[in-house]
Amino acid sequence: MKIKSLDNDNYYPQPESQGGWRFLKGNSKIKSLTNVSLGKLDDLIRRYRLFFDTHASGIVIIRNGYLIKEHYSFMTLPGSRFDVWSCTKSFTGIAWGLLLDESRKGTLPNNLKIDLDSPAYSFLPDEYKVTDKLKERITIGHLLSMTSGIAGESDLVFGVPTDIDCGPFENALGHCDNRYGRKTDTLVAEPGKLWNYSDPAMAHLS
Repeated sequence: MKIKSLDNDNYYPQPESQGGWRFLKGNSKIKSLTNVSLGKLDDLIRRYRLFFDTHASGIVIIRNGYLIKEHYSFMTLPGSRFDVWSCTKSFTGIAWGLLLDESRKGTLPNNLKIDLDSPAYSFLPDEYKVTDKLKERITIGHLLSMTSGIAGESDLVFGVPTDIDCGPFENALGHCDNRYGRKTDTLVAEPGKLWNYSDPAMAHLS
């Protein structure tokens, strides 16, 4: 299937103060540039409104770099912000993919080299010493694939809840317990040996 495009540029939206996303108006233009069935799209939004319009929510549909449809529930504005929780892990993974690509191209500052096999703790400040010698074997790839061995939800470690004098990164790195007394100072498995959904592990990549 071939979909027409008005241009071949690598489009990136402007800040909202400068106009934001480019917006397609008119059914014929939307159909021509996106090949989206507007009837099905409108039906989907009607169903969504039936079940979820009493909640604070919004839908923004972007296709081929164009914003083609928006809908917001009655208590939500286009500028409303939502806590997207673990959706940020997807953004983190994309950011690291771009970083690794820049490393391969030699475009990082000081020609820094980093790949999936790079030891993760070699990039942390010196004051954050490892709390378990096994952590020295954790790689960027282990963190991205949830196989670092750092305690996670299987060990009842949910998120990185802070406590007095204990921030999220201090807890994630194992230098203090979270407010529920959960620890991450000692690995629960050797790096690369066990998959475990771990928010503290992902926090290392931040």
